[in-house]
Amino acid sequence: MSRQDQHHPRTSPPKRPFRTHRPSSAHGPGTPRYAVVETAFPLASRSWVSAKRPSSASDGDEQERALAITVVTYNILADNLAYQHRHLYDHTFDNHWLLQWSYRAPRLLFELRESQGDVICLQEVQEKYFYSKFQPYLAQHGYQGLYKRRLGNKQDGLALFFRKSKLRMVDREYVEYSRFTGTDRDNVGIVVLFEGLDSGQRFCVATTHILFNTKRGDIKLAQLSCLLARIDAMATKHSRDATKDIGVVVCGDMNMTPHSSLYQFMISGSLDTSDSSLFPYWSGQTPMPLWLSRRRQLTGTSSARSGAREPQLDPRMQAVVDEYKQDNVCAEGDTEFELRPWQLPWARSRPSIAGHVLQDQRHARHPFRLQCAYHPHVDAVSGEEYCTTWHGDARQSVDFMFFGTYRPELVESKPESGPATSPVGHKRKQSAPAGEQQGHVCGNEHQPGRIELQRFLQPPIGEACQPMPNESQPSDHCLLAARFCVR
Repeated sequence: MSRQDQHHPRTSPPKRPFRTHRPSSAHGPGTPRYAVVETAFPLASRSWVSAKRPSSASDGDEQERALAITVVTYNILADNLAYQHRHLYDHTFDNHWLLQWSYRAPRLLFELRESQGDVICLQEVQEKYFYSKFQPYLAQHGYQGLYKRRLGNKQDGLALFFRKSKLRMVDREYVEYSRFTGTDRDNVGIVVLFEGLDSGQRFCVATTHILFNTKRGDIKLAQLSCLLARIDAMATKHSRDATKDIGVVVCGDMNMTPHSSLYQFMISGSLDTSDSSLFPYWSGQTPMPLWLSRRRQLTGTSSARSGAREPQLDPRMQAVVDEYKQDNVCAEGDTEFELRPWQLPWARSRPSIAGHVLQDQRHARHPFRLQCAYHPHVDAVSGEEYCTTWHGDARQSVDFMFFGTYRPELVESKPESGPATSPVGHKRKQSAPAGEQQGHVCGNEHQPGRIELQRFLQPPIGEACQPMPNESQPSDHCLLAARFCVR
């Protein structure tokens, strides 16, 4: 045992009850009142950043029919997980109270209340605290909540709250990825279709907590694809006409980085899945070996295909490849191993779901045109990269909020020359110019179901960004919020 461990043994502090005020007459007997802490408010030091959008002459008319919503996503760090992974929070050894639930919970509740979100998406919410703390407290402030626990014997899961005075829940689905992907992972998702009470505008919000394992990019891709497929199914089910007039917001802890292949899959709608040696690096959380990075830069293809000798894999990556070798044998009896997209476990077990996303032998696709509210993930003044989590040696942006609509070429229409089928099964309309395909969703062209970004809450930067949790940040992730306009 080290000297530090002798003075600070790694034992969990005794559980303390969540302190409450006595019920006031205004709320009636039995109504829970919580001692939310209003000091050292972390959101007060963070500024809102406006999204620049060209003005349009018709903005004034459409503004009257538009629905303005604020969406919040927050990984609140479950109490049981904080102590199961105590080694990630060595900076709290001298201040062990920073991890105590009795200290963090009131600050979390106050953050959620002050965020003024119309839709609040939470990850790592313990089931007992959802029903005893979060749901009663937020119900006092006009929210209705949904909860989905992770599978198996896990104690935490996802929670989604929405403001009842502004939104109506049209439909909802609890997504269990293991049912669709054929894997045994316990991750889940929530998909909800909302309608504005006054404007009647509809939009879909989905939240998830993707697998943490940094080397299983293939499973992360399967989970993301499954979530997008379920959003597509719900949007298709409730589409009022052939234009699919439903905007989409996808948010949560996705355990990938802004420069990763999985991030590009969300933005571009396509990912090359032909090279299985890249699976461990798709999330961007595992550094790619220099030889592999150089090979991709110089050739753009694997060295096996170009005739060069394949460099020796490092032991960590070799273990991942060996696992695939045991489970995936080429039908032709080839001795050279190459995992093809349709040989993925999730593609074999559920061909109908896999067929929705994987339409050829080399690419995964999805039908949405998404953008990230926090792109390009750097401060415009200082150039410092945003950081949404900092624990252990990980100082990264892994929490995201994507928004958008269907890709224009995938929206059903009545083409003059007859229907043409897109890779995801929707009827195509005439494709827009190449420059327009890469444009911002918030362009001047008013499309049905268009969702526009108005502003976003800037993550902590500079001296405000410290290892989490800390005195001003009650979780190991920071709260993200963005305001959208749904037309």
